[in-house]
Amino acid sequence: MQISLIFSYGILFLLTLMMMAATIVDKVWGNAAAVEWIYTSPWTVALWIATVAGSGCYIIRHHRRLNLPALLLHASFAVILSGAGITHLWGEQGQLTLADGQQADSFTLSDGEKKESLPFSITLNGCRIECYPGTSTPMDYASDLTVTREGKTTQSTVSMNNVLSIAGYRFYQSGMGDGYTVLSVAHDPWGIGVTYGGYALLLVSMVAFFFSRRSGFRRLLKTLGCIMLMLPSSLSVSAAESDALPSTMQRGLARSFGQLLVMHNGRVCPVSTLARDFCIKLYGSDTYRGLTAEQVLTGWIFYYNDWKHEPMIAVKGGKIKDIIGTEGKYASLDDFYSAGRFLLDNADISDRNIREAVEKTALISTVCTGSAMKIYPMRLDDGSVRWLSWVDDRPADISLDDWRFIIGSMEFVAREIAHGRNISANEVLARIAARQVEILGPGYGPGSLRYRAEIIYNRVSHTLPAAITAIVCGIIAFFFFCRATASGILPHRGVTTAISTVSILLFLYVSLIITLRGIIGNQLPLGNGHETMLALAWAALLTGLILSRRIYIMRPASLIIAGMAMTVAMMGEKNPQVTHLMPVLQSPLLSIHVMVIMISYSLLAFMALDSVAAMIIGLKTAASERLATVSRVMLYPAVFLLAAGIFIGAVWANQSWGRYWGWDPKETWALITMLVYALPLHATSFPRFNRAGFVHSYFLAAFLSVLITYFGVNFFLSGLHSYA
Repeated sequence: MQISLIFSYGILFLLTLMMMAATIVDKVWGNAAAVEWIYTSPWTVALWIATVAGSGCYIIRHHRRLNLPALLLHASFAVILSGAGITHLWGEQGQLTLADGQQADSFTLSDGEKKESLPFSITLNGCRIECYPGTSTPMDYASDLTVTREGKTTQSTVSMNNVLSIAGYRFYQSGMGDGYTVLSVAHDPWGIGVTYGGYALLLVSMVAFFFSRRSGFRRLLKTLGCIMLMLPSSLSVSAAESDALPSTMQRGLARSFGQLLVMHNGRVCPVSTLARDFCIKLYGSDTYRGLTAEQVLTGWIFYYNDWKHEPMIAVKGGKIKDIIGTEGKYASLDDFYSAGRFLLDNADISDRNIREAVEKTALISTVCTGSAMKIYPMRLDDGSVRWLSWVDDRPADISLDDWRFIIGSMEFVAREIAHGRNISANEVLARIAARQVEILGPGYGPGSLRYRAEIIYNRVSHTLPAAITAIVCGIIAFFFFCRATASGILPHRGVTTAISTVSILLFLYVSLIITLRGIIGNQLPLGNGHETMLALAWAALLTGLILSRRIYIMRPASLIIAGMAMTVAMMGEKNPQVTHLMPVLQSPLLSIHVMVIMISYSLLAFMALDSVAAMIIGLKTAASERLATVSRVMLYPAVFLLAAGIFIGAVWANQSWGRYWGWDPKETWALITMLVYALPLHATSFPRFNRAGFVHSYFLAAFLSVLITYFGVNFFLSGLHSYA
């Protein structure tokens, strides 16, 4: 092996280890320390320069062995790193704070000690917070500015994802207060241009690579087409201890109650959504002993004395069970009290299980007292809407008749229910619903698409049964695949047909759930850990359906990956998830970034399961060789999509914060993952990657980097991306 090649890969290996260590430093001492001590230290910069130089020397020597797209691909990384170097050496970043009517012609650099003059002046005309209709949840932050340059004035507006660019200076909405705004300032005209040029070259070269006849991908694809893999083308939660059900509303009346609108979790939604969140939070399921979530919620509101004895509060950990004196999985509200004293008053809330139990009892209190039931909208003089519950204090600008309706209507419903007059109670609920539509407008009523979508979503969203179905069917199919391949026979046609049917039904179900969430939130549902796991399940099932006719292992693998992803998504349902996005997360680039990354992760997961199958069958068998070819084929789009996703995210970050790379732990681990999986693409330089056994062992071990990137960062490391 050439000395320049050993030198380049040796340094790259050292940089990878340094980045791994830096994420731990970030966790212990903070991001600023990691950036200063490792990421941007002079010796780290020198190592990156040495890597580029060593790789460049090797490529120049052996350029005839490389096709043009491969040359451009490697050159694009050199351009990107050059742009990063220009930004590091000559780029300027800082902050500008303006009060209403204030003019400024300089900004404070990020070190906080020096001011930099601007070749123009900026005046703040006013700043505002725009909220989602009918709520007080911020939708956007905007600042109206007057820019004066060379005697000419122009009017401009800066908002989230709407950058103001003047004479090479870029202004980003960073913060806002009462009568003032905070703008981030970036001055990097050359670095950004060079870096974006590198991104463009990377995209063009990756696309060209797949069409190049000399590329390794095309050669492997031909091999795969020849062998065809010898494969066909064609829990329920335990019930509470008591047998008698607690008192509650009739199912139909509870459903009517669930169709009212409520201000919950920062947005307007049906009460059924609050009921579902309430039931899942307490019990871990959206039903309880055959009762719907709406029946559980109304039971606690109207039949509190029955429900406080009901053991439906999930508790975990021996410490809390010792405190409240219970041994089972569930406790009643009464278990948390002794002689009128709350037993967790002096407990250590740093214990996660105790903290969750305190949150659950507090949630019950807000529901049963009515303070969480903000179902009465009130239009204020400025056009905004305030939501009230029947226990709130009377606002000064509400009429006496309106106030009597608010405090009396639910009391009337309770009285009618107590006397068995459900029809009369339902009529009052209908009056409340009509009043909501009258104040908010028809766009919020039962006839609106978003409202109907949320009602349907609350009824059909059952992630756990779907996840169990996918995992069980996937494992069964995986077993049949390994057995058939080891025996040199085709899997039974009935099994393949059944698994294909299950895959199609699950794909349609996940597509429905994602579509409903998109309609409810009025955005692509990719804003949190729950939604990205659903996207991963969807991508895995789609990939399996597309490729399974040619590569049979895709069928069981896609089910197993989708099932695991939905299981993780189900864990995320313990807290409300369908919320308005933060303004900075509303860019369409974010949705593209997340989806491309999820597709890449699904392909990498396929490769790991491919390796598991090869190890079960035998690493020295002909089937193992064929599976290795499948993995090598998937490696190219997986790495290229991961690279594209990383750099799309960088463009989004630059539009939102004025920097395209911040050495956040998830950014760093995504880069580490890309480097780990890029190594097998260089099988010419590393002949071991031509051996099937080594390839399978490497891909199985390499998948650990994917797990750390997603789960490790989310649950153990810190950072802006820790959203699961």
